Amino acid sequence: MANDGVPIRRIVRLTGLSRKRVRQILRGEREDVFRFRESSLTPWLLRLERERADGCRNGAELWRRLRAGSFQGSLRVIGEWAARQRRAERAAPTGPEKSPPAREIARLPAQGQTNRLKMLERQMYGMANIDLLRARLVQGA
Repeated sequence: MANDGVPIRRIVRLTGLSRKRVRQILRGEREDVFRFRESSLTPWLLRLERERADGCRNGAELWRRLRAGSFQGSLRVIGEWAARQRRAERAAPTGPEKSPPAREIARLPAQGQTNRLKMLERQMYGMANIDLLRARLVQGA
């Protein structure tokens, strides 16, 4: 990007790296530009997903099962993974939205009439009596 004339400030914003690190990279002082750390879970993800599909949702139980298979990571790593899976499961819509209660549905037409009446009252405020208001309501219906 810098070769294309993009300012350092913009590179910082786009990459999320610190200004100091961007400068070091541009000067050739750093070799580890795109260093990625592999998670301790990466080799175990297929087994974790298989265990989860079999019904094991508890992080501690998942950790115990992986430990039996020579997993070296901590309980916390597995627990956080399980919590993320639960949150994702809850966030995904599973069926149709909950319908409103019958009482609320029954009240909707009445609310519409009330709002219409109030709007007409506001429009005609001080101009006519109840007979003219009644005539406008009947005419509009």
